[in-house]
Amino acid sequence: MNNDDNENKEEEDNSGLRKTEKAAIDPDGYMAFKMPWSLSLSYSYSIREDRSKQINIKTMRYPYSITHSLNVSGNVKLGSRWNVNYSSGYDFNTKEMSMTTVNISRDLHCFNMSCGLVFGPFTSYNFSIRANSSMLTDALKWDQRSNTGSAVNWY
Repeated sequence: MNNDDNENKEEEDNSGLRKTEKAAIDPDGYMAFKMPWSLSLSYSYSIREDRSKQINIKTMRYPYSITHSLNVSGNVKLGSRWNVNYSSGYDFNTKEMSMTTVNISRDLHCFNMSCGLVFGPFTSYNFSIRANSSMLTDALKWDQRSNTGSAVNWY
């Protein structure tokens, strides 16, 4: 490789265009598949005095209340610029799913696009496109949100 080829390659890298790299090949000759992800599970169990009930005169204590729930959260990176985060859970006392959230974001080089969805009693969404520059992030933005109050059933 001569010196002219090296100079051209450096100019392409500094030109501001997206850098590309060769795809990795696995031992079988197929393109290597990478999709980073994480999953977290948590179980919560608590016991406390329930002061909303009558006190036991003999023991001079309130009756105990037990709560427990199972929660799941994590993220999936769908590509070099796509990211999905999620969280949900189950409350064993009420026998219902807890509030579920899904956040999807995309890096658009100079801008960032994100969408958040909330499922459950306060179903809502928000969508925004913002500049990545800290100086321009407040000036160059577009937000669209749902009204969370409209999803509440009062009666």
